[in-house]
Amino acid sequence: MKRFRVGSIEVKVYGARLGRGVACFYDLLGKRIRLDRQTQALAEKAARDEIARMTNGEAIEHTRAEDLLRPFGVSVIDAARFYVEHRMKQRRSTIKVPDLVEELLKAKRREVGMRHRRDLEQRLRRGFGREFAEKMVHEIDAPTINRWLADMGGAGRTRRNYLVAVVQLFRFARSRGYLDECPTAAEKADRPRAEAPKKQIFTPDEIRRLLAHTRPEEVPAMAFGAFAGIRTEEMAPMDPGDAALEWRDVLWDEGQIYIREEVAKTCSRYTPLLPNLAAWLLPYRKATGRVCDLTRLDKTFERAAKAAGVRWRHNGLRHSFGTYRTAVTKSVPQVSLEMGNSVQMVKRHYQRPVPPKLAEGWFAIMPAKTKVVPIRAVLPG
Repeated sequence: MKRFRVGSIEVKVYGARLGRGVACFYDLLGKRIRLDRQTQALAEKAARDEIARMTNGEAIEHTRAEDLLRPFGVSVIDAARFYVEHRMKQRRSTIKVPDLVEELLKAKRREVGMRHRRDLEQRLRRGFGREFAEKMVHEIDAPTINRWLADMGGAGRTRRNYLVAVVQLFRFARSRGYLDECPTAAEKADRPRAEAPKKQIFTPDEIRRLLAHTRPEEVPAMAFGAFAGIRTEEMAPMDPGDAALEWRDVLWDEGQIYIREEVAKTCSRYTPLLPNLAAWLLPYRKATGRVCDLTRLDKTFERAAKAAGVRWRHNGLRHSFGTYRTAVTKSVPQVSLEMGNSVQMVKRHYQRPVPPKLAEGWFAIMPAKTKVVPIRAVLPG
């Protein structure tokens, strides 16, 4: 075997059968070259000619490439491999952001409640999807998402909720093969700071006064919120065409209230029909239709609070139920199922020191007298 070098390239020439010669070497990109000729001399000449042809001009480009990569400690081979992998990812990632959003919404149609879907539509279809309508999902990196959130303005909680939706979108893209990176660009983005306000609750004395100053046709809605933790939008959605809690969902014999999937914010669930709530609802046991015909319950309850001399707390009825129910049951997982929240959320917001007598007193509040009036679609004909 004969060995020689041409510049930085080492060549090996071997003898073969019938006096033939074979020259072997690696080109500048690491590819093995094998030249088979009639004699070893011809093989050596062929190798020298090929290397001269190969390095004519390529050597200059190779030197320039090395100079560019030297500050990063990366070889030309590593850079070439990175480029190939990047291009392969781009070939796989051929979906635009709006199309990805529609694909996600279609997949979620049977997995989450209507209000969760509408939240995704608001944040992704009309928010993120509209902003990046001409972008492929793989073209969006973490700094781009950070700038979008910063330009959005508003409260930190709002921007964080938008990021949560985008993270869900990017994870979905990865599951569908549109993205390879893990974590995704959305998961690498900076989470906006959002102070978690302490959930404010009512005392048993305050809810008594509220119920006493609530119009008879509004009492069931207040009782559902206070003693079952039903969300306001699950009883009285802003859009009259949306599904809402109905009297048929109150399962008297089973002692349960069923929040259907199309009504729930997250997913369908059962919550207990506790004895004091049953007492407040008893006059409506044979009622039909929606439990509430109003669309702005907060405004309605604010009027009752003003008349009762009680400071109204936003979502205070549900927060009170969650806090007192957690204190009574001493079971965060149980309350999370009843409220349709995660265990982490219930633990963070509702697991707090509460005197046992105060919690028990909340669920011992009974109506002093029957307060019932025939409201629309309530009493059977």
